[in-house]
Amino acid sequence: MTQIEEFNKWLANPEGLHLEFKAAQSASRHDKDLPGYCAAPANEGGGKLILGVDEHLKKMGVQL
Repeated sequence: MTQIEEFNKWLANPEGLHLEFKAAQSASRHDKDLPGYCAAPANEGGGKLILGVDEHLKKMGVQL
């Protein structure tokens, strides 16, 4: 599976304990919130944190 195919597969799934999407729109906010974003999946035994994904566009089915 190519990297883009794998990425699109993640986008097709809903967020859950092991998959989370964040738009990460602002650099200053991003720097402050990133440790908290990483802690959530780490506390659940691991997972994927995908930055730069707008939840609105994801719901519209936009893919790469």
